Amino acid sequence: MRAGERSGDLDSAFGRLADQLERDEQLRGRILSAAIYPLLLAIVGSIAVTVLLMFVLPRFVELLEGSGAALPRSTAFLLALSSALQRYWPALLLAMGSILAAGLWGRTTPGGRRLWARVLLGIPLVRTLRRYALAARFARLTGVLLGGGAPLLTALDDATESIGDPIARDDVARIRTRVREGASLRQAISEGPLFPPLLAQLVAVGEEAGRLREFLLKSADIFEDRTERSTQRLATLAEPAMIVVFGVIVAFVALSLLQAIYGINAGSFR
Repeated sequence: MRAGERSGDLDSAFGRLADQLERDEQLRGRILSAAIYPLLLAIVGSIAVTVLLMFVLPRFVELLEGSGAALPRSTAFLLALSSALQRYWPALLLAMGSILAAGLWGRTTPGGRRLWARVLLGIPLVRTLRRYALAARFARLTGVLLGGGAPLLTALDDATESIGDPIARDDVARIRTRVREGASLRQAISEGPLFPPLLAQLVAVGEEAGRLREFLLKSADIFEDRTERSTQRLATLAEPAMIVVFGVIVAFVALSLLQAIYGINAGSFR
């Protein structure tokens, strides 16, 4: 709106804003759709393992311990873990509440958002995904603002205020300072570690061809597509990984119990 008011073309600014919001919502919806099944699988699997350890295993405790037979190490470990969960379940609930409180703090406070942004950029696979998303956001905002008639420095100012991620906001402010000092936009982008090198390369082509806005919007399309595809790949890898993890846990519990029961039966026949 500010860019439209400055250029006297408020009508077109509303159209560009509608397109931007629609693109943001579509990308957010695609990422959420790709992540919802692995998240649901993790929640259900965790609940199932907790029920198994806290309610199913204790029914075997009296049988196994009353037999007087020596329990296998795996079975003894499971029984000890089950007893600990039953004894200290308030601490488990407190830990879960602390995690939820920390997540709320990370979403609602400036310090929390900055810490959360650093955590996301520190996770290997998520780091690449986050850099793509932030590059798309920066390129889209700057291109839209340039299309609204804003000069480059003004567009960078407005883009800084519009980016929610504090790490990205600091980097865009740095880019704006370097451009004001006389550096090209490509040079300013390439000097920072946040945005992928491809963004600086595309911006360089746009500057040389005198079509910076067009190449910024093209860059946004490329990185939004990469964000979506990377999210889908992560979700595709997460699904079988979690199935294998929970399957191994359940198999370990079942085999430990069967081994103990077999040992008791073998001892009784002797």
